[in-house]
Amino acid sequence: IVANAQLRLFAHVKDKHRSNIGIALSDGYRGLGIGSLLFDIMIELAKQTPGIEQIELDVINKNEQAKRG
Repeated sequence: IVANAQLRLFAHVKDKHRSNIGIALSDGYRGLGIGSLLFDIMIELAKQTPGIEQIELDVINKNEQAKRG
């Protein structure tokens, strides 16, 4: 496994309009565009999910490349 991506949907009625994207890449596969591709796919998936109005992304503080986007 070189990467993992998930789109988390919130179950609580108050948060059903929210989603959260999580992406993880193995060290040897960073900088190849895989994370960007997965990010684009997760955004498209969120857009196609009924009721989703907000997409959130949590970034680990030490991940400088992800923070630059």
